[in-house]
Amino acid sequence: MEPKRIKDNFEGPSWSNRIFFYFCLFSSILIILMIILCFFAVLNIDLALFGTSQYTAEELHNIGFYDNERYLLSALVQSLAATIALVITLSLVAVQLAAQSYSARVIDVYKRNPDMWILLCIYIITIFYGLGLTKIIGLDILGNYMEGAILVAYFMGFFAFVCLVPYMLKTLDLLKPSTVITLLTKEITKEKVLEHIQNDDDIDETDPVQPIIDIINGALERNDYETVRNGLKGISGSLINISDKNNLNGDDGTKIVDHVASHIGRFGMHAIDRQNENATFSTIISLEQVGKEAAEKNPSASRRSVDMLGFIGTKATEKRFEVASERAAKALGNVETRMIVKNEESWAVSFLREMGVEAAKQNIDNVSWETVISLKKIGLEAIQQNAKGMVNTILDAIFDIGKEAIENQLFITPPTSKTALESLAEKANKQELYDIEKYALNKANNLENELLDINKGYC
Repeated sequence: MEPKRIKDNFEGPSWSNRIFFYFCLFSSILIILMIILCFFAVLNIDLALFGTSQYTAEELHNIGFYDNERYLLSALVQSLAATIALVITLSLVAVQLAAQSYSARVIDVYKRNPDMWILLCIYIITIFYGLGLTKIIGLDILGNYMEGAILVAYFMGFFAFVCLVPYMLKTLDLLKPSTVITLLTKEITKEKVLEHIQNDDDIDETDPVQPIIDIINGALERNDYETVRNGLKGISGSLINISDKNNLNGDDGTKIVDHVASHIGRFGMHAIDRQNENATFSTIISLEQVGKEAAEKNPSASRRSVDMLGFIGTKATEKRFEVASERAAKALGNVETRMIVKNEESWAVSFLREMGVEAAKQNIDNVSWETVISLKKIGLEAIQQNAKGMVNTILDAIFDIGKEAIENQLFITPPTSKTALESLAEKANKQELYDIEKYALNKANNLENELLDINKGYC
């Protein structure tokens, strides 16, 4: 078995993995104990192993053996009961702290934690076994095997205490946001998302995406960027897993993408309101992943992602989030290009025009430049697909951005806009779209004239 697979079997959160882990732990302790007992047996040290004692039950009773064992068993049972009570109390405190820090919905994560229930079962079995043994000890019910039964009780008590170590490590691990997010992402499935959408009018907590949104909203308030990034990656990654397993075709696929993109988009708008550009940037990355995945499987489903990217990009530009705005422009170009290949269109061009013009007004040259580059990329693909109406809209958008950039004396965007128009004209010529070529060259000449007029005004 591969090392990674062995590790997954031990550390996996499923019931089968955890039962396998505790079984291996039990077996290891038992083997070690048997080796020790056999070693003492070879040395002829009488440990009264499983009915091999040289004393009879009556003789053991007379020498007070059973009284001593009864006291020890009673002490063991009491210590086990006190320990499990303390462990349960501390576990509930940990759950309460996690619920306060993240979301009340994470309580379900702890309820589904197999370690707690397995540990509880181990302690219950051990305690009641010890109580039963205490009751019958000295009654000669098991005869010479009573000593072996007592040894089993001690072994189970020792095993129960050892189990506290992995349980505490697992509980502490569950307090980490990354662990909780990983477990919650496994709940984001096609069936659960559609079930929530279908029952949206009901008062319930069936939305599998909302708990992660709650966690990253709390992390945003604490400026915990790593948790925000992990949460967004988990949500977008879950959608990709759904796409790989079930595809995203049809109305169901559109509903799922809309639901996920809306959640991410609303968080992105909240991040902008909180003046957190890092969180906004991560939101844009996640929306781009969602949009690109949907564009490959169900192009019409990408529209919500494009809308959210456009809203966030426009608002980020207004807030002068240069890095986030530039990334949003690039993301819009990437998603829209894939949609055009599948003969699907969205509002990406309008958003890019709005972002580019706003960036030029605010003298953010790199953002307006990126919008022109994205529009050029979309335009080249639109010409390839013979989408004439869209190409004309793109040419107008590039011209408007270039003109605004010239008026605001930007350095990079004006020549880039002119070059983009000329490149689109060249592509149109190759595709024998001569009316598009003529229109593009006319826009390029007008832009050059605008630039000359501005330069003359400063001479």
